[in-house]
Amino acid sequence: MEMVVVMAILIAMASIIVPLIRNQLSSAQTQASTASVIAVRAAALQYYQDLGQWPQTVADLFRASTALPSTLQSYDPVVKRGWNGPYLQGAGSVYPKSTDLDSNGNAYSSLGFFPANAVYGIAGDPAVLDSWGHPIVIQYYVGAVTTGSPADYLRIVAAGSNGMIETSNSVIYPTRASCGDDEVLYLKVPDLRPSP
Repeated sequence: MEMVVVMAILIAMASIIVPLIRNQLSSAQTQASTASVIAVRAAALQYYQDLGQWPQTVADLFRASTALPSTLQSYDPVVKRGWNGPYLQGAGSVYPKSTDLDSNGNAYSSLGFFPANAVYGIAGDPAVLDSWGHPIVIQYYVGAVTTGSPADYLRIVAAGSNGMIETSNSVIYPTRASCGDDEVLYLKVPDLRPSP
């Protein structure tokens, strides 16, 4: 009889402790992902300061893009302009192919990670992963703007635990609800996204 009471107490304690541990793990993953997004933002800002243009993809922060004009391929200390990277260190990860599997065993193409009107990287490019193992991307706004340019609405996006980029690149300020579990950080403009 005492054994049954002890087992009941242990089961009751486990039902309380397990959700607390799960919440702590989720919170730690979110904080780690936020730190990675902030690091990519800082690297993109330094890239802009050195080259006078924004990186097209996260891979541009690891290596000089062949699309750069020859005058920007290396840093010129006299004019203080040009590639002075890498801006991020330790690219142990690569941008996935659409058929690659994420940490949950799902193909990126089936998750909607590769929207038809967005190019976030090329398979095999160096990448920064969020804490769920999904690539962090640089997202350009693709719509028309009345002031400034689409690059003014550049943002860093991490897909979050579900592995999908839910933040639309055709809306300047998508609502927080429409971004799902994405971590979004704007580069130039303040985050004016309406609350859900």
